[in-house]
Amino acid sequence: MIQTQFNLASSTWGAEEKQAIQTMVAFANAQGGWLFFGVNNDGTANGVHIGENTLERLATAVRDHTYPSLPVVVEEPFPYGGKNILSVEVPPDVPPVIG
Repeated sequence: MIQTQFNLASSTWGAEEKQAIQTMVAFANAQGGWLFFGVNNDGTANGVHIGENTLERLATAVRDHTYPSLPVVVEEPFPYGGKNILSVEVPPDVPPVIG
C-alpha cells in the first residue's frame, strides 16, 4: 500500500492524484492489484472525504490520463477502523499501459 494523502473531494487534480494514477499504471503493467485510499502502510485508517461525483471523477481521470484507457473499478467507499476507505481494483493489462 502507498501512504499518501489524496484530496479526492477537491475540484482540481494535483501531483498526488497523478501519483495515484501512475501507481495504477504500474499495477496494470505488473499483475494488477488494489489501491486503497485512506489506509496507511501500517494498516491504520486515516480515511478519505468523498465529495459529490468523486468516484466518477476518479474513474474519468484514470481513463483520460492513460493510454490505452485503463479499465479500473472504483468501488463504493466502505468503513474500516471507523473511517471511510476507497478501493480501486486495477486489472493486469497487456500490452503495457502508458501514463
